[in-house]
Amino acid sequence: MRTINIRIIILSAFLVMFTSSASAIALWEIPDPTLPYIAKIRTHGRGVAVIYNSEICKEIGAACMFFREHADAHDTLNHPLYDPEYYTQTQEDQADCYAARVSKPKEVRAAVELMESDEAANYPITGDPKQRAKLIRDCAIKRGNWEGR
Repeated sequence: MRTINIRIIILSAFLVMFTSSASAIALWEIPDPTLPYIAKIRTHGRGVAVIYNSEICKEIGAACMFFREHADAHDTLNHPLYDPEYYTQTQEDQADCYAARVSKPKEVRAAVELMESDEAANYPITGDPKQRAKLIRDCAIKRGNWEGR
Protein backbone atom coordinates (compact mmCIF):
# COMPACT_ATOMS: atom_id res chain seq x y z
CA MET A 1 0.00 0.00 0.00
CA ARG A 2 2.85 2.37 0.88
CA THR A 3 4.46 1.71 -2.56
CA ILE A 4 1.24 2.66 -4.29
CA ASN A 5 1.01 5.93 -2.32
CA ILE A 6 4.61 6.82 -3.20
CA ARG A 7 3.92 6.13 -6.89
CA ILE A 8 0.83 8.33 -6.75
CA ILE A 9 2.82 11.14 -5.14
CA ILE A 10 5.59 10.85 -7.75
CA LEU A 11 3.07 10.77 -10.60
CA SER A 12 1.29 13.80 -9.14
CA ALA A 13 4.59 15.68 -8.91
CA PHE A 14 5.34 14.98 -12.59
CA LEU A 15 1.86 16.13 -13.59
CA VAL A 16 2.26 19.37 -11.65
CA MET A 17 5.66 20.00 -13.25
CA PHE A 18 4.31 19.24 -16.74
CA THR A 19 1.24 21.40 -16.28
CA SER A 20 3.27 24.30 -14.88
CA SER A 21 5.75 24.05 -17.73
CA ALA A 22 3.04 23.92 -20.37
CA SER A 23 1.26 26.99 -19.02
CA ALA A 24 4.54 28.93 -18.88
CA ILE A 25 4.96 28.43 -22.63
CA ALA A 26 1.41 29.47 -23.47
CA LEU A 27 0.74 31.99 -26.20
CA TRP A 28 0.12 35.48 -24.89
CA GLU A 29 -1.71 38.36 -26.50
CA ILE A 30 -0.50 41.80 -25.56
CA PRO A 31 -2.19 45.07 -26.56
CA ASP A 32 0.17 47.87 -27.62
CA PRO A 33 -1.45 51.04 -28.98
CA THR A 34 1.92 52.22 -30.35
CA LEU A 35 2.61 49.12 -32.46
CA PRO A 36 3.13 50.18 -36.11
CA TYR A 37 1.29 47.03 -37.31
CA ILE A 38 -2.18 45.65 -36.74
CA ALA A 39 -0.59 42.55 -35.18
CA LYS A 40 2.71 40.70 -35.11
CA ILE A 41 4.23 37.76 -33.30
CA ARG A 42 7.43 37.82 -31.27
CA THR A 43 9.17 35.91 -28.53
CA HIS A 44 8.02 36.75 -25.04
CA GLY A 45 9.65 35.19 -22.01
CA ARG A 46 9.84 31.43 -22.63
CA GLY A 47 7.15 31.44 -25.30
CA VAL A 48 5.67 33.65 -27.97
CA ALA A 49 3.19 36.50 -27.91
CA VAL A 50 0.88 38.11 -30.41
CA ILE A 51 1.24 41.86 -30.00
CA TYR A 52 -1.62 43.88 -31.47
CA ASN A 53 -2.40 47.56 -31.85
CA SER A 54 -5.41 48.03 -29.59
CA GLU A 55 -6.31 51.40 -31.14
CA ILE A 56 -6.40 50.05 -34.67
CA CYS A 57 -8.32 47.02 -33.43
CA LYS A 58 -11.03 49.28 -31.98
CA GLU A 59 -11.41 50.83 -35.43
CA ILE A 60 -11.46 47.64 -37.51
CA GLY A 61 -13.58 45.53 -35.17
CA ALA A 62 -13.93 41.81 -35.98
CA ALA A 63 -11.20 42.01 -38.65
CA CYS A 64 -8.65 42.48 -35.86
CA MET A 65 -9.05 38.90 -34.68
CA PHE A 66 -8.27 37.64 -38.18
CA PHE A 67 -4.99 39.62 -38.17
CA ARG A 68 -4.17 38.27 -34.70
CA GLU A 69 -4.80 34.70 -35.93
CA HIS A 70 -2.63 35.48 -38.96
CA ALA A 71 0.23 36.56 -36.67
CA ASP A 72 -0.19 33.43 -34.55
CA ALA A 73 -0.15 31.32 -37.72
CA HIS A 74 3.48 32.24 -38.34
CA ASP A 75 4.42 30.50 -35.09
CA THR A 76 2.05 27.58 -35.63
CA LEU A 77 3.49 27.04 -39.12
CA ASN A 78 7.06 27.20 -37.75
CA HIS A 79 7.93 30.36 -39.67
CA PRO A 80 10.73 32.52 -38.26
CA LEU A 81 9.37 35.32 -36.05
CA TYR A 82 9.91 38.43 -38.19
CA ASP A 83 8.29 41.82 -38.46
CA PRO A 84 5.47 41.50 -41.02
CA GLU A 85 7.27 43.11 -43.96
CA TYR A 86 10.07 40.51 -43.86
CA TYR A 87 7.98 37.39 -44.51
CA THR A 88 8.13 35.84 -47.96
CA GLN A 89 4.99 35.87 -50.07
CA THR A 90 4.67 32.11 -49.56
CA GLN A 91 4.82 32.51 -45.77
CA GLU A 92 2.25 35.30 -45.88
CA ASP A 93 -0.08 33.23 -48.08
CA GLN A 94 0.26 30.25 -45.73
CA ALA A 95 -0.53 32.41 -42.70
CA ASP A 96 -3.52 33.97 -44.48
CA CYS A 97 -4.93 30.55 -45.38
CA TYR A 98 -4.34 29.23 -41.88
CA ALA A 99 -6.14 32.23 -40.36
CA ALA A 100 -8.95 31.86 -42.91
CA ARG A 101 -9.41 28.30 -41.69
CA VAL A 102 -9.32 28.89 -37.90
CA SER A 103 -10.91 32.32 -37.50
CA LYS A 104 -14.64 32.71 -37.05
CA PRO A 105 -16.41 33.25 -40.39
CA LYS A 106 -17.49 36.79 -39.37
CA GLU A 107 -13.85 37.67 -38.64
CA VAL A 108 -12.69 36.31 -41.99
CA ARG A 109 -15.41 38.22 -43.79
CA ALA A 110 -14.63 41.43 -41.88
CA ALA A 111 -10.94 41.16 -42.86
CA VAL A 112 -11.81 40.49 -46.50
CA GLU A 113 -14.25 43.41 -46.60
CA LEU A 114 -11.67 45.71 -45.03
CA MET A 115 -8.99 44.66 -47.53
CA GLU A 116 -11.37 45.11 -50.46
CA SER A 117 -12.38 48.59 -49.33
CA ASP A 118 -10.72 51.93 -49.90
CA GLU A 119 -10.27 52.08 -46.10
CA ALA A 120 -7.47 49.49 -46.40
CA ALA A 121 -5.10 52.30 -47.37
CA ASN A 122 -5.59 53.80 -43.89
CA TYR A 123 -4.14 50.76 -42.12
CA PRO A 124 -0.71 49.06 -42.06
CA ILE A 125 -1.70 46.04 -44.14
CA THR A 126 1.28 44.29 -45.70
CA GLY A 127 1.15 43.27 -49.34
CA ASP A 128 -1.62 44.04 -51.81
CA PRO A 129 -4.85 44.09 -49.76
CA LYS A 130 -7.08 43.16 -52.70
CA GLN A 131 -4.92 40.17 -53.67
CA ARG A 132 -4.84 39.05 -50.05
CA ALA A 133 -8.62 39.39 -49.80
CA LYS A 134 -9.08 37.11 -52.81
CA LEU A 135 -6.72 34.48 -51.41
CA ILE A 136 -8.32 34.61 -47.96
CA ARG A 137 -11.83 34.26 -49.41
CA ASP A 138 -10.71 31.34 -51.61
CA CYS A 139 -9.06 29.58 -48.66
CA ALA A 140 -12.09 30.10 -46.43
CA ILE A 141 -14.46 28.79 -49.12
CA LYS A 142 -12.25 25.75 -49.72
CA ARG A 143 -12.28 24.96 -45.97
CA GLY A 144 -16.02 25.63 -45.57
CA ASN A 145 -15.40 28.66 -43.38
CA TRP A 146 -16.96 31.39 -45.52
CA GLU A 147 -20.29 33.07 -44.98
CA GLY A 148 -21.48 35.50 -47.60
CA ARG A 149 -21.01 36.40 -51.20
